[in-house]
Amino acid sequence: MAICWQWSDAAKRARAGNFTEAQARKVVNEIAERPGIGAIEFATADKFLSEWTKAKGATIRYRHTIDSFLKFLGKRASVNLANIRPAGVAAFRDGQVKEGKSE
Repeated sequence: MAICWQWSDAAKRARAGNFTEAQARKVVNEIAERPGIGAIEFATADKFLSEWTKAKGATIRYRHTIDSFLKFLGKRASVNLANIRPAGVAAFRDGQVKEGKSE
């Protein structure tokens, strides 16, 4: 029942235009923690790419491209990775090609 009240409250805030991504994450995490699942991790572009380079040992080879991509994203580098669309990646790629970098 508590979960239903949380969803109802979240829906009211959303209808009023007062529901942010951070609040949505909090609600989802509280719901997931009740049965012991634990907090759900929402990866950001900067965190994902940092962990990827560490795992792949690609720190030197791809570091400049990753830094350029994160700079291109600006504030979006700190939001949920799912918010980065293929069109955004294509725009970055096209900009790199225009600068004379290979595809």
